[in-house]
Amino acid sequence: MYSTESDTTKDVCKKIGFLFDVHFVETMKRNNKVYVRGTAGKRGEFQALKNAVIKAGMIYTGSTK
Repeated sequence: MYSTESDTTKDVCKKIGFLFDVHFVETMKRNNKVYVRGTAGKRGEFQALKNAVIKAGMIYTGSTK
């Protein structure tokens, strides 16, 4: 299940440079893989999240719309 308040989310936010307290980033950890998506934002914010997640070697599962 995805969470905006987990320790995994906090670690991901720190790694990719997004603010944890905003609760824009949701993560789920399964089989040693981290899946990331955004909650609500503008197209550019989702695209920035996607780029940061891919660059950090994680899997982006959200929308860019």
